[in-house]
Amino acid sequence: MNKTPDFERLMRIDLPEPEVSDESPPLRLVQWSTEHFADRKMVLTTAFGMEGCALIDMYARFTSSLTVSYIDTGFFFPETIRLIDRIIGKYPHLVVVQ
Repeated sequence: MNKTPDFERLMRIDLPEPEVSDESPPLRLVQWSTEHFADRKMVLTTAFGMEGCALIDMYARFTSSLTVSYIDTGFFFPETIRLIDRIIGKYPHLVVVQ
């Protein structure tokens, strides 16, 4: 008897045919992911670079249940700390955790 390990079973997700492609604009991909995974907890990890901030902004448009996670290495510049505070202020519906 060959059992599928739990992690493999959990990773199998039955999704409908994709409504997006590799040519879809990023905002559409974000929208699609929030629609298709609305029943799951979504976590975005970031180091608050340009790309991470852009993703936070895009996801904030489509969901209020996103958790933004980061690791404080103790080496953030003061500007990065201020940026984190600005993001928390601009997107109060998102949860930002260390």
